[in-house]
Amino acid sequence: MKEGHSNRAACRILGINQNTGLRWLNGRNGVEGLVQQGLDPRPRKAVPMASGSSRYLSEDERIYIADRLLVRASLRSIARDLGRSPATISREVARNRPDSRRYHPFRAQKMAQKRRPRPRPAKLAGDDELRHHVVGCLSKRWSPSRYAGP
Repeated sequence: MKEGHSNRAACRILGINQNTGLRWLNGRNGVEGLVQQGLDPRPRKAVPMASGSSRYLSEDERIYIADRLLVRASLRSIARDLGRSPATISREVARNRPDSRRYHPFRAQKMAQKRRPRPRPAKLAGDDELRHHVVGCLSKRWSPSRYAGP
């Protein structure tokens, strides 16, 4: 509004309801109160890709999703900002929004870490005799039909 926009235009730019804009304008339940609660609704720039795997969403990306959902941004715009598929964002939100309530990014990160495969110890590491047998069998001319049952 400092740039000369009307309340309606400013609300449209921010992606918020016009009544919310009026409350902010009049100082009730403004952005400052939300920031104190840890819920900053102001749009942010896209989160850079985390240095980890591109297969999984990072915690920063999940926080970005939660922030954009608070200002009622579309799933497609969130996906575009993050460089992800809209289906990825849709599944993430559906999976971590219990009973159609608020999306919980930190709970989502914890649950995702639990779902991820963990490294398992090698199956043949403890049994040298079995390992040598398997290696010997594989080094010969191996074919599936040779070991298939009748």
